[in-house]
Amino acid sequence: MAKQTQPPYILQIITTDIFVEGTVASETTLIIPKPESNYAPIHFQSARVQTIRTAEVKLYQSYYVRPGSIIAMIPQIDFTQHENYSIWKQYKTAITGEFQLGPYSMTGRLMTLPSGYLAETMPVFDVRFHCQLPGVQFDDLYATFALVGINAIQGWVPG
Repeated sequence: MAKQTQPPYILQIITTDIFVEGTVASETTLIIPKPESNYAPIHFQSARVQTIRTAEVKLYQSYYVRPGSIIAMIPQIDFTQHENYSIWKQYKTAITGEFQLGPYSMTGRLMTLPSGYLAETMPVFDVRFHCQLPGVQFDDLYATFALVGINAIQGWVPG
């Protein structure tokens, strides 16, 4: 049986300096690698790019994000239908609390493997991202599902 092709979907990306929201192809890789990794950039077919500090917004027909700069990804799809779901469902141990990710605090349920191993990219459920920079023009962001890069997590307070 041939694999069903999924339609393009909306993806939101948080970095230390920008918030990107736009349309990506269904086969877009949802991995947040180490900053020094050489993964192919994520291509947005259309994108709204907001700077975190000034709230300046620009619209682009085509935009690329370097994966190693990503703190979090929020795919606006049914994550159980994504090709990576077989990997994500292995993460069964939840760490709840407040996590520090660069200029952001994040609350939610960070999922780890049963061994407690923190992987390169981890699913988070019922998540809120809050930018802690003074004078920031970025509203809190809420999602039922997101992916966070291990290198972005600087520490956490269990909750």
